[in-house]
Amino acid sequence: MQISRRHFIASLAAFTVLPASPVLADRRRRRRGRRRKHDDDRHHDHEDAARARKSGDVLPLRDILEKLERTQQGEIVSIEFDKEDGVWVYEIKMVTSDGRYLEIYVNAKSNEVLKIEGK
Repeated sequence: MQISRRHFIASLAAFTVLPASPVLADRRRRRRGRRRKHDDDRHHDHEDAARARKSGDVLPLRDILEKLERTQQGEIVSIEFDKEDGVWVYEIKMVTSDGRYLEIYVNAKSNEVLKIEGK
C-alpha cells in the first residue's frame, strides 16, 4: 500500500497537533476560570453587603452617597465594598467636576471618610 505525499503530510500534521490540544484546552479552561472567579467575587461582594446591611453592621449606600455628594462634586464611576482591618469600607471612585480622579474610602457603619486618594 502506497501512501500519497499529501496524506503523509496531513497525517504528520495531525500527530503533531493532537498532543498539544489537551494543553491548549486546559489553558482556555484556566483563563475562563479566572474570569469566573472575578465575577464570583463581585457576586459575593453584593451578598456580603446585603447581609451586613440587614444585620445593621453598615448604613445604606444611599446615606453614604448623600453625605458624600454634599462634600464632593463629580461623577461616581465605581463602588467597591470590602472589609479592611475588620471594618466594612466603601471604596468610591469618582471623577470630580474639575477632572481629577479620586478614591474615597468611607467607613460603612459610621459614614466617616477614612481617606481620600487622588490625582
